[in-house]
Amino acid sequence: MYYSASREALIEPQFASGGPDHIRSQYPEAESRGIIFTPSALGAELFLWAHARGTSLMHNILNPHIDLTCSIRINTAPGCHSIQFPERTYP
Repeated sequence: MYYSASREALIEPQFASGGPDHIRSQYPEAESRGIIFTPSALGAELFLWAHARGTSLMHNILNPHIDLTCSIRINTAPGCHSIQFPERTYP
């Protein structure tokens, strides 16, 4: 059975994905197609536990100095970046 991250409350229910015109309807500065989502508190907590930081305060997920490295390689599209924290990018 398929469970979406939204239905499992790992992200907030409002999200968007698609081409530049659609993404610009919610984020006018969008330069290309993409995905816009907001992590939920539950999703942030799970993410921290998955990175062996489960005892950290939840707001630490926003700390750019926290070490959330992992030995598992996940391929992503080049140019990913946070719209809230522009200094957080993936080359």
